[in-house]
Amino acid sequence: MTERHARPATASDAVDAVLASNRGPFSFRPSPTGILEAHEGVGAVAEALATVAHDRAGRTTWVACPVSEHDYTAVANGTAAVSARALPYEAVHVLPERPALHGYYDGMSNGILWPACHDLWDDLGLEVGDWDGNLRAYDDVNRLFADALARHSSAAAVVSLHDYHVLRVARHLRRLQPDRRVGLFLHVPWRARGFSRLPERLVRAVVDGMLGADVVGFQTTDWIDEFLETCETLGYEVDAERRSVRADRDRWSWMKAYPVALEPAKVERLARTPHAERWAAEIDGGVSRPLIARVDRIEPSKNQIRGFEAFEVLERGGGFEHATFVACLIPRRAEIPAYRRYRAALEARAEAINRARPGAVRLYVGEDRERALALLRLHDVLLVNSVADGMNLVAKEGALLNENDGALVVSSTVGAARELGEGAIVIDDPRDVQATAQALGRALSLPSGERARRAALLRRHVARDSPAAWFRDQVEDLLHVRDHGRPRPGS
Repeated sequence: MTERHARPATASDAVDAVLASNRGPFSFRPSPTGILEAHEGVGAVAEALATVAHDRAGRTTWVACPVSEHDYTAVANGTAAVSARALPYEAVHVLPERPALHGYYDGMSNGILWPACHDLWDDLGLEVGDWDGNLRAYDDVNRLFADALARHSSAAAVVSLHDYHVLRVARHLRRLQPDRRVGLFLHVPWRARGFSRLPERLVRAVVDGMLGADVVGFQTTDWIDEFLETCETLGYEVDAERRSVRADRDRWSWMKAYPVALEPAKVERLARTPHAERWAAEIDGGVSRPLIARVDRIEPSKNQIRGFEAFEVLERGGGFEHATFVACLIPRRAEIPAYRRYRAALEARAEAINRARPGAVRLYVGEDRERALALLRLHDVLLVNSVADGMNLVAKEGALLNENDGALVVSSTVGAARELGEGAIVIDDPRDVQATAQALGRALSLPSGERARRAALLRRHVARDSPAAWFRDQVEDLLHVRDHGRPRPGS
């Protein structure tokens, strides 16, 4: 297990904070008897913020929005408020009208911002379409967030906004409370080319909202550079050296990189529950080696189809005819036709590989985090060939958990490549199937000593940080802006 040492207290520890994100601490599902039951919020953002909120118990409020119809019902009938009483921090929800929620979530957040942030327009075959109504709904819901933040926290509390669903909140909050210290963290990438496909008025509304924050955080400096490129295209005054943008006549907004971290003890614990142990035994006992693994949501940004195609190329090349590709995949955004088509094509590709060599691909589809973590203990190679990712915590989880000196193959366009690249094998172009196959072959051919060296390097890097420290860095910078007009020096 990972050991941690006590750390000295900092000024940020005594500051109240209010968090805002689309997903909150709970998701709700009906029990067999039809009663809505609270389950821990799903997704990397919700997991990180839950850790932060527990670490800062008594000094934190978390404002979120219902995501599913079950969530909406739980918020509307008070079930969510009852569940929140058991938390050591305050949790509240905004409750938009359903048409506004649809435009905010399905129309704008998932239908426009997600493809733009990842530059997926061509991969998905999407057009921007009728965006004006979706932007109005998005702005209305972001205004509800701002109202809730102002209502449920003191003026001295720092505000921490999270991800692409709340990019207009800071601007609305600044109109309500001009002196609030506001941070915004974008968990996903920012691709300037992806935003260049959008109407200028839409991009300007998004960027203007983001610049309402004192500090805008990104996973890596690469995404900062692309965001500054977008700002320059729009005509904003940009100081590239200081990584800042003139947001208002008398105020600058600052950009900083805060690579998100795991909570190692929690991940290790989940990977070794009885449920996870059963899955580890089943997977390990039913595959031929070497074992190539992936753990992803099912969506085009994760690039699974090209990963399967690279596996086929690897097999045809000889030497790895007995390899097994095991994937634990989580369905997402089934309401969007392009995502349903992508899932169908992905499953068809896996079936085609298995017709040629039965058992070559094992596909597990469904929400089962412990099964996924069990797989990460076992792989010989972990493939993370996303088209783009803000960070990709699966790469870090695999580095932490693997018991087999497993190698990491990761795209250069994934935030984890910047952090873990020294110990990983990096694919320059994730859309290049041949290059991906070559990277897999290289990873599988590493001598045992080199595998062990790389694995130890990855493990040491991942184990040294935590979500609590990640959040403290952001709060410390907001306090530095308050006292000195700019964040602390650093990337």
